[in-house]
Amino acid sequence: MCNKKIYFSSIIGLCLGFSNLNAQDLTLFDQQQQSNGTAISGSSSVSRSIHIADDFILNDNSKLTKITLEGAQIYANLASILRSVDFYIVEGEILNTEPGSENVVYQSVDSLDGIILESSGMVQDFMIDLSSKNVNLQANKKYWIIFSANINAPYPSNLTDWHNYPGVNTSGTSLARTYTNGAWSNLVSGLTFKIEGKNVLGTSELFSNKTSVFAETLVSHNLNIIAKDFESILVYDSTGRLAITSRKSIVEVSGLASGTYFGLITLKNGKKITSKFIKK
Repeated sequence: MCNKKIYFSSIIGLCLGFSNLNAQDLTLFDQQQQSNGTAISGSSSVSRSIHIADDFILNDNSKLTKITLEGAQIYANLASILRSVDFYIVEGEILNTEPGSENVVYQSVDSLDGIILESSGMVQDFMIDLSSKNVNLQANKKYWIIFSANINAPYPSNLTDWHNYPGVNTSGTSLARTYTNGAWSNLVSGLTFKIEGKNVLGTSELFSNKTSVFAETLVSHNLNIIAKDFESILVYDSTGRLAITSRKSIVEVSGLASGTYFGLITLKNGKKITSKFIKK
């Protein structure tokens, strides 16, 4: 139980489990399919191994819950020949070594744990459920997903291979890469994939309340924000429910029920500050 004599909102936030202030999953990164281009084989079979990879950067510290890779298989029998999946998340500017050999944040090798295959004719999308895996990534760092669908096929074939759709490469990220025959090579597009999860507050953000952000912390009608370079505020109640979103430095709070609230303030430089106020 939290000590009632501790009044710092960052400590209260930790005691109440406020490291995650958004209960609903968000789309954290979404690389859309190109209107044209060549599909990218991401299958391994008895006679050869192919891993595909692409990088991404998140805007906020985040807990990942799901990654979806969109693709297709011409034979439309992937569900019956899929043996397992190799999946990695690694940190780094560039991939130079064998998949899973360094800077691994998460890996699931030769497994179907958390793997959901959604099939509709030739359309074959892989969904990787990370909701129970505690995969937490930091903002503004480069990460890579690495993927291969291991199939029961005696020889390489464009008919049986699973292919990822070519994606419109996101600004600021690298082109997708493929690993085969012991070496990485660049592709001419990105992969088509989406990352979902929850934004979380890092330790430095939770303990940033030395900065004065509110003119008063006991309010009835208006919450006056005095933080320098203020950009926006999210107001949460004591259960973690989002109550107010605003870009104004004077926020009308008269409609809120009496109680304790937490303000998550974003500054123009991207820094986030949390602080508590009480609505009378």
